Amino acid sequence: MDWTMTLLSDIYADLTAHDILLLLMGGNPAARGEWIYEDLAKEDAKFPYLVHAFDEGSIDGCWAFADGRYTIDVWVLVPIEEDSGFLDYSETRLRNIAAAIVARLEQRTLTNSVYGWARFSQAPGAKALPTDNENIQHYTIPFDVRYSRQSVVASVLAR
Repeated sequence: MDWTMTLLSDIYADLTAHDILLLLMGGNPAARGEWIYEDLAKEDAKFPYLVHAFDEGSIDGCWAFADGRYTIDVWVLVPIEEDSGFLDYSETRLRNIAAAIVARLEQRTLTNSVYGWARFSQAPGAKALPTDNENIQHYTIPFDVRYSRQSVVASVLAR
C-alpha cells in the first residue's frame, strides 16, 4: 500500500471515530464511515458526506521531512421543503461540520510506522464553493501537512 493511502486511511479512522462529527453527519453509529470518501464520492452517496485527498507536494532530494496539502470537502443537501423532516441541512450545519473537522485536525499529529508522522495545520482558503444544484452546498477546507518520510529517516539513522 502506498504511504499516502495509509495516511488517508489513518485520517479516515480518526475522523470516523469522532463522536461529535458522527452526530453532525447523521448520528448512526452503524453507518460510521459511510460518509467519507477518497477523491470522489460514489454516485449514490447519501448527504451529508465528506471527500478527502492528500497531495504530497514536490519532494526535492532526500529530505527527511516534507510539506503536503490535505483537502477535505463537505457536501450537504438543503431540503426542498421546509417540513421535510431533515435535520438542519443548512449553512449552519455545513459550518458546524467544517468546525468539527478543523477542531479535530488542527495541530493534530498522526503517527504510523509506514509514513512516520504527519502534523496538520489549517491553511488559508477554507470557503464555500458553487455547485450546479442550488440544494447542494459544498465547503472546502485545506490543511498544510508537515510529514516525515519514514524511509528516508530510516536510511539516515542506519548510516
